[in-house]
Amino acid sequence: MPIGVAAATAAVAGYEYDRHCRASAVARTLRAFWTIAVISADYKLNFRSERGIEYLNSVHERAARRLLACCRDNGGLFIKFGQSIA
Repeated sequence: MPIGVAAATAAVAGYEYDRHCRASAVARTLRAFWTIAVISADYKLNFRSERGIEYLNSVHERAARRLLACCRDNGGLFIKFGQSIA
């Protein structure tokens, strides 16, 4: 069996195992880390006080929307976490 087919089979099997046996723990963790990385990069690249308060508010708004989407997609305790920081 070619390596590509074996890798794809292993990835699908790992995804299904995570989804059915581990309540998507790996997928939710990766989604959370990705969201944190995107929000961090957005702040690093765009957080400049000389751009004005309206622009800073737009950076905060984007971060809040991304965090909300992550909490909704992940569900469970992530929703409670989102409620606690709201």
